Amino acid sequence: MKRKGLLFVATLLLGVLSLCLVACDDTKVCNVHSGGTATCVEKAECSVCGETYGELGEHNYGVWTSNNNGTHSKVCSYESSHVITENCSGGTATCTTKAVCDDCNTSYGQLEPHVFDKEVVEEKYLKSKATCTEKAKYYYSCSCGAVSTETFEFGEVISCNYLEGVCEWCSEPEPSSTEGLTFTLINNDLEYEVSGYNGTSTEVYIASTHNGKPITSIGSLAFEYCTSLTSVTIPDSVISIGDVAFTGCTSLTSIEIPDSVTSIGIGPFAMCTSLTSIIVDANNLVYESIDGNLYSKEGKELVQYVAGKTTTSFSIPDSVTSIGAGSFGYCYTLTNIEIPNSVTSIGFSAFEGCTSLTSIKIPDSVINIGERTFLGCTSLTSIEIPDSVTSIGYWAFYDCTSLTKVNYTGTIDGWAQIEFDDYYASNPLCYAKNLYIKDQLVTEVVLTTATKISTYAFYGCDLLTSIEIPDSVTSIGNYAFYGCTSLTNVTIGNSVTSIGNYAFYGCTSLTNVTIGNSVTSIGDWAFSDCISLTNVTLGNSVTSIDAFAFEGCFRLVEVVNKSTHITIEKDSSSNGEIGYYALAVYNTGDKFIETKLSNDNGYIIYTDGEEKIFVGYLGTETNLILPNYVTKINEKALHNCYSLTSIAIPDSVTSIGDGAFSYCESLTSIEIPDSVTSIGYSAFYGCTSLTNVTIGNSVTSIGDGAFSYCESLTSI
Repeated sequence: MKRKGLLFVATLLLGVLSLCLVACDDTKVCNVHSGGTATCVEKAECSVCGETYGELGEHNYGVWTSNNNGTHSKVCSYESSHVITENCSGGTATCTTKAVCDDCNTSYGQLEPHVFDKEVVEEKYLKSKATCTEKAKYYYSCSCGAVSTETFEFGEVISCNYLEGVCEWCSEPEPSSTEGLTFTLINNDLEYEVSGYNGTSTEVYIASTHNGKPITSIGSLAFEYCTSLTSVTIPDSVISIGDVAFTGCTSLTSIEIPDSVTSIGIGPFAMCTSLTSIIVDANNLVYESIDGNLYSKEGKELVQYVAGKTTTSFSIPDSVTSIGAGSFGYCYTLTNIEIPNSVTSIGFSAFEGCTSLTSIKIPDSVINIGERTFLGCTSLTSIEIPDSVTSIGYWAFYDCTSLTKVNYTGTIDGWAQIEFDDYYASNPLCYAKNLYIKDQLVTEVVLTTATKISTYAFYGCDLLTSIEIPDSVTSIGNYAFYGCTSLTNVTIGNSVTSIGNYAFYGCTSLTNVTIGNSVTSIGDWAFSDCISLTNVTLGNSVTSIDAFAFEGCFRLVEVVNKSTHITIEKDSSSNGEIGYYALAVYNTGDKFIETKLSNDNGYIIYTDGEEKIFVGYLGTETNLILPNYVTKINEKALHNCYSLTSIAIPDSVTSIGDGAFSYCESLTSIEIPDSVTSIGYSAFYGCTSLTNVTIGNSVTSIGDGAFSYCESLTSI
């Protein structure tokens, strides 16, 4: 037991001694290595003892890099001599590009051969054009555009091409032109033009020559209203087609225009109501066909829309900058046409006779609307005109009888200065009567910046009630406010020097006018038929009043003339008849304090001392009772009061003037009190419904024709 104990103690001491030796010595002893990283050229190094151990590691290769020979390589980052090289792969080669390697992303290998399987009908692949014996031939092509030597046929054979009477391809002689064609020599008698057709054939052939000279033109109206004509063959010798050459050819369904044609006139196929296709030779350098319609090359101008299409709506392509003259003429089926902002001009008669067109919006790229543009568009109810438009041509809206709204996108000053051609139908207001500025109905005109009021500017605008013309305006054009029947008040600025012809003609509600001191001339008929006009003041610069300026103003009883250049006389037809119906005229030097006119609930009374003269009625009643202080009924006081059915004349009245009740067509009876002593001539002229008249005992004179054309009158 003692030995075993000693042995245990000795072993324990040895272990302690070993530990002490390790602690006191720098040399490390490791039984199991760990740590470090092995590479392809070095083993791992133990992180405890520093010795290498184990096996060599894996390579660390980089990305594949092309060798530009159809192979690619990658190099080990540990040892540059360790390289892997392989063939490139992946990708797809074509006839224009090599395959691109999936690994190194570099092209490699060879191009694929061309595949000539494309049949492309384009000029660059054309081998030979169609003739009368062969179809056109084109080279097959590859998708890359390369051209084969092999060909394919396309299309159909075409008509003979005659040169000097013989086909250049088949040598057949050219047939004669269809009988009934008429020709006219042109260009110094060197060429012929087709000038008409009176034959019976429905299929017309035009030869390339006539009497040995080339036929180069189809004249204006050459086939006008040839309603049985179904086809026309136009030869390559023709270079021009005149205005409306085929107008009214209602049986013509299609037509081909050869490449020789370089000039086409206005509306060549207007009213060809069966025409659905215009075909232009692909080699024509001036014109082309798009969807059967005729355009200039590249689609810049729409020359002719075919009237035989059954569609009701058409959007003009954005390529179009110009709508040609007569281009949509008499396209009866179209109800809507959309005009793009690319359009800058609209030719005359462009939409003439489009009787189903209901509305149209003109883009703000357009500055001019040509003559007759919408003539005869009888279903057109509204139109929008942009502020870019500065002029509108002659008859532009003639016979647009359904127009009710004109919307202008600019200002009232802009509208006032649009140049309307010198005819009333150039302004759509002549039918619409209603002007809208930015969709707001105009009833009052207040100008601020305008320098003129153009001819026809507010023609027929019958809801217009007042006008303020500023000092910036220097002239009022002809017909500017013609027929503005609701206009009651006009203020004319101090810079206006002239009032044009018919400027305020027929403004039947206008009661008084003051002509500014800057005005020097008043045009013909300027205020004619302003039947409610009772007093006028002329400024001090007026030098001339043209003929009939105030003709028909039979209630104009008071005139104040401040001008020293002219003298106004009562009962005179001079100076535009301004004083013809006047009860009082005040010239320069005459004493004028205030008007003697007054308005008693619509009854206009002129006071002359003790006399109270009934001049006219401005109200809306149809059964009238004259104020009991009236002493006279002035001449034509109620002339043309068509709706007047009855009137009570008080016994204060002593006389009834000439034509006082003329053309009161609804007046059925009249009782003239005993106070009346005279009835003027034509006093009741044309009172066609008047059946009974009672005349007081004091009447001593009845003028000629006092009751003429009172067709229903049975007793007096």
